[in-house]
Amino acid sequence: MSLKPDPDAMRQFCDRALPGMLTEACDVPVEESAAIAGDVLQRAEAMAALDQTARQVISAPFFEESFDHDPADASPWLKAVTTVVVRNSALEVPHTRGVVNVGGIKAITTFAAGPLSHLLASAPGRLGGGMFGGLAARYPRAWSALEALRGLLVDGGGRASYRLPVAANPELPTDDELVDAPTATAAGASSGFLRQVVCSGIDPRFDRALMAALRTAETEPGFVFVVSALSRISRNSEKLCRVLEFLLACDARVLTTNCLIAADAVYLRRSHLVRPDSTDPVAGLTDQTGISGVHRKTIQTCLRQAASPA
Repeated sequence: MSLKPDPDAMRQFCDRALPGMLTEACDVPVEESAAIAGDVLQRAEAMAALDQTARQVISAPFFEESFDHDPADASPWLKAVTTVVVRNSALEVPHTRGVVNVGGIKAITTFAAGPLSHLLASAPGRLGGGMFGGLAARYPRAWSALEALRGLLVDGGGRASYRLPVAANPELPTDDELVDAPTATAAGASSGFLRQVVCSGIDPRFDRALMAALRTAETEPGFVFVVSALSRISRNSEKLCRVLEFLLACDARVLTTNCLIAADAVYLRRSHLVRPDSTDPVAGLTDQTGISGVHRKTIQTCLRQAASPA
């Protein structure tokens, strides 16, 4: 590509390259491939309409899982944005069916990063509309926490205090928002560890394992909700923010491989990030390099609970 940003590069990728990759390499039906490409383009344009700070706040929950992705020379923030735009799109549907495997996703996101960077560099980035535009207003607690996380990601880790905004208390999802999904207990799981659920990561509905965790947060002061990465909550940004909003309103804490989100502060591992293990949320917690204070104590408590007999 030329050094000058090409605003049409992402559209060309979605019109030609992406459908071809899906149909020819992954055997996704032609109509579904076109629909996926259209969804990716819509998400890319919605992201491009935001300013850089908002892009990073929305991408912050996915930084942890994508920082070591390809292309190797791309910035970690571009990889995180690509995850939101491409990986978290309707591409998840054939992946859930087993049609698009991990290798296919890796190839698609790697090739998408370049065209997406052109769109982001050439977009005005100040409109604030689209599918991501209203998240801050709908989920003010979650947005404030993710703003703090974004700042730590920029600064290289540590602790960031913040104040939760005054907002109405969120309610639990209703019964018509529930979905039955197969679950498997994660390695080392205890009551605070979200069980693995076999369903689409972009499904806006709530499986029963997640609902059980939310109910526990509502009734148990100091509840710690443990996942390998924030993307394990959901790849649907709306749903992820909704869950985080509820947990923070309950004064619960969210612990991942590299960060701790509480109702008054966010903590992030210094010096380097550890790659999350989606099959075992405990695995990354055993490496406590760059972690101290409240963050370390919370991890140690969770590890003791995980080691205790059920």
